[in-house]
Formats: sequence, C-alpha cells, structure tokens
Amino acid sequence: MSIAQALNLEIFKQEGSLSMGLFAQNEPVATLKHYSQVPVSFAEVGDLCAEMISILNRPARSEPAQQEQAKSMRKTGQLLWDHLLSRSIKEKLKNSLSLELTLSLDEELIQIPWELIFDGADFLCLKFSMGRLVRSKGELTSPRYRNLSDEVRMLILANPTGDLKSAYSEGLNIKNQFAHKRQNVHVDFKSTSIDKGYVKKNICDYDIVHFAGHCEFDKKNSQRSGWMFSDGAFRVEEILKMGQSSDLPV
Repeated sequence: MSIAQALNLEIFKQEGSLSMGLFAQNEPVATLKHYSQVPVSFAEVGDLCAEMISILNRPARSEPAQQEQAKSMRKTGQLLWDHLLSRSIKEKLKNSLSLELTLSLDEELIQIPWELIFDGADFLCLKFSMGRLVRSKGELTSPRYRNLSDEVRMLILANPTGDLKSAYSEGLNIKNQFAHKRQNVHVDFKSTSIDKGYVKKNICDYDIVHFAGHCEFDKKNSQRSGWMFSDGAFRVEEILKMGQSSDLPV
C-alpha cells in the first residue's frame, strides 16, 4: 500500500470471534468487502487487558524498572497481537508503509488497548498515527462544539492529582511551545490540586482543552469513565450533559 494511503481497520464483535477488514480510506467504496474472522477467548483477552493496565499503573522510577516495565508491555502486547488479529490483517499491518491507522470498533471493544498491541517490532501506536471511531448501540446525543475565532483560548490541565511529574512536564512544554510560536493562542496553565468544580465552571470558557493526567475506565459502562481530578473523576456522562446546553471546547 502507498505511503500516502491512510488505513481503516474495521473490527466487529461476534459470538466467540472477531471479524475484521483493513482498507485504504481513500479507495473507492466496494460493493463487496472481505472480512477475515478469528476465534477469540474474550475472558483471556480481558485478563490481558487487566494485565496491561496493571503494568501501566506500576511505578517505575529507576531506569532498570522502566526497562522491565517496557519488556512486560511488549510481552503482553505481543499476546494481544497473537489473540486478536487474523493472519491476513497481521501481514498487511506489518508490511504497510502507511503512517495513519483508524480503528472502527464496536463499543464492546473499546476497553482493549489496541494502540499497545506489539507486532514483534513496534507497538501499533509507534508504527502509526492512530485514531478511533466507535459504533454505539445507544441513542446518540451530539454535544455542541464552538466555532473557533481568530483569537483562540486554550486551557492546559496538567498533573491534576499531583503525582505525575511527566504529565506536568508535558503540559508545561505545550504551554511554552504555543507561547513562542502561536501569537493568536492565549494559553492558561493549571496544575496540581485541580478539582472537578473548577473544571466544570471554566471549561466552556475555552476553545481548546489539553488534559495530561490519570484517567479511569469503567468497562461495564464507558460513560462512567473519565479524567481524574483531586476530588474524583470528571466523567463522560457529565461532559455530555454539559454539552447539551453549552458549547464545548475541542
């Protein structure tokens, strides 16, 4: 496939299996699409997902600990590669020269860390620039988003729980980059001991919000997932509720 072609990996959950197809996004829509199928033990995949989350949440302060953590991620990611993808999809992904990959997923599959699947040489998120499109069976209520003006206001929320130095550094680096290179973007930076009340009161004053911190995922109800602040999670359901009456940032 050409390096200019972005890819779309469509994955559907069925009883005891996954159906999947890999297509170039700009190719003509075909009247017949081929999907390969792979049997899957979803209980085993669930255990691997929990293992990956445990690895990510494990503090690794020293260089040897970080190396061991990376090794564990590669091993678990390799098992996810073995379990989740068909042989034909694996071959196409490994041989592709494309730089962009979009995952089109059933909502029951969003808890799987697809970006951290390891193909033996790379994690997918390092091989491709990745995004997700989710197929939901629930009623869709579209939140309202603002129109951007020439003067853009940006809010950076970095390390709100005070225990992620790298998240603080990430937020500060973004702030400095915009300060030096984007005169038309006004950036407010807030870090440490940020509570949900502050976010709810102020988030709609901004055109762009960048969050760098912990997230919590509820695999039984994805709308209960959210960003973690000093007093708990700011959940998807709360954001969607605010979006019914206010223009949300991007």
